[in-house]
Amino acid sequence: MGHVVLGADLLEVDDGGGRAVGERAAPLPSQARGGLTGDGDADGHSQGVHHHLGRCSLGAHAAHSRVDDVGWRGERRVLVGVALGYVVGLAVLVGGPWGWALNRFTVACYVWFRYDWPIAPDWVTPEHYGVLLNVLLFVPLGALFVLLTRRPWWQATVVAAAGSLAIEAVQWRWLDRQGTWSDVGANTLGAAIGALAVSLLARRR
Repeated sequence: MGHVVLGADLLEVDDGGGRAVGERAAPLPSQARGGLTGDGDADGHSQGVHHHLGRCSLGAHAAHSRVDDVGWRGERRVLVGVALGYVVGLAVLVGGPWGWALNRFTVACYVWFRYDWPIAPDWVTPEHYGVLLNVLLFVPLGALFVLLTRRPWWQATVVAAAGSLAIEAVQWRWLDRQGTWSDVGANTLGAAIGALAVSLLARRR
């Protein structure tokens, strides 16, 4: 019989020929819990290692959050500038004496797409182009509302409907232009399209 090594999970026996029989001796308690390579978890990581990794992860997350915050602030400034330009342009278009010019523009669109570039169906009239222009006019409003406020698309639709109704009331009451319910519906539809498009794109990211 050879030497018997004590302090092992299963005794390790040397049969005298240099060959070990049995399991490897377990490390002493002082070795198992010392330094950065102790038995803090199943992988052999000590508590110190986990604390260090935790601090690194939190630091990286905080730095990433600061970068995102700075990027969002810069993007928000651009969006605010675009929104201000859009509101000013909309106010000039609505409040200016452009009624007759807009009617002529819709007739011109009808002529272009009916005779010069005959791609429109035969049933399309100049009034349809007026409705289309009202839809396109409010698409940026819905998109900018969702981008700036991060509200759901239906709230942008409600705000656009209220705004369009106010515009038509002003045109009917104080301006020499005719306000119609069809314009309110077209403006609301345009805002809904813009807001819904932005919301769907944001979900895909």
